[in-house]
Formats: sequence, C-alpha cells, structure tokens
Amino acid sequence: MGNSFPLRWDGRMADLPEEGWDWAFREAVQCHKKGISPNLHCAIQIVVRPDYRGQGLSSTMVQAVRAVTSGQGLQSLIIPLRPSEKSKYPLTSLDDYITWTSEDGLPLDAWLRVHVKLGARIIKVCHNSKTIRGTPGEWETWTGLKFPQSGSFIIPGALSPLEMDLDANAGIYIEPNVWIEHRT
Repeated sequence: MGNSFPLRWDGRMADLPEEGWDWAFREAVQCHKKGISPNLHCAIQIVVRPDYRGQGLSSTMVQAVRAVTSGQGLQSLIIPLRPSEKSKYPLTSLDDYITWTSEDGLPLDAWLRVHVKLGARIIKVCHNSKTIRGTPGEWETWTGLKFPQSGSFIIPGALSPLEMDLDANAGIYIEPNVWIEHRT
C-alpha cells in the first residue's frame, strides 16, 4: 500500500521544512483547498506486508509512485522518509545515522538504500518530521510500557526517545525523517 499526494513547493529542495511529514500533509490539504496547482508529488507511506517482504516489492512500489509523479507532469517525488532500521539505534542522531554506509558505499539503512539505488538523492534530515502528543495514560496504552517518572524513554520501534513530563500530563515523541528526492 502506498499513500501520496500532490503539493506545491517553490523553494529550494535544501530548504524543505524541518516538519517533514506533518508539513507535507498540511501543505497538500491547504494547496487543494486553495486550488493551488501542484508541482511536486509527496509520498508519506509505503507499506509491504511482512510476509511479502524480501521479494523486491518495495522497489516496485517506489517505481509505481514515481510513475504517478511523472504521469501527472510533476517535477519531483519528495519523501520525508522514515529509515527502516534507525529504530535499532534510537540514541544515535539521524544526522550521523544517514552517513553510515555498507561496504559498497550505499546507505547502511535498507529503506534508504532502496531509494538511492533507484536514483534518489538524500537532501537532508527533517528533525521534527512527525510529532505525536499524548497523555501518560495514552502512551501506556499505545506502547504497553509504564512511565513512573518524567524523563526520556526508549520506545520499541521508535527512532528517538519519548519525552515524558508527568507534571504537564504529557508525553511528546518527535520523529526525525530524511528528505529525499526522486527527479522525474
């Protein structure tokens, strides 16, 4: 499954917002409401069922989204990409993580590697791509963990720590992503 949408961005790619995923979603809705003609296509999710992984479907999905981008006459496909293996290193900054390479010089992260092999370029990290707020009770329900005090917590599958503030009755998770671009 893939989710994507058109939007307008007239700035430089290097200036894409720090709020990657959240910004792209809001911007696409606003462009649509205002009747603004899009010039870019943005993918925010590609999911392959676990029992179908390892069969090359992720590349096929990326190529399909690129074909939609090209078919609509849009100049680029941009993605606030969530590196698939970054959650194994939640205390490592994403800025450092994206510099890690395999023996062949490609990104160590498998999802980044798929895109680079298909011709994408890594633009930059968007440090505040997705913000998720919830009460301690909500975070306990969502994660199955307990939060007996305020502080930073490692959440399974998360790319960075959750910041819990019991006095404020709030937990905030801010996920970094990586802006990438596929030119069409």
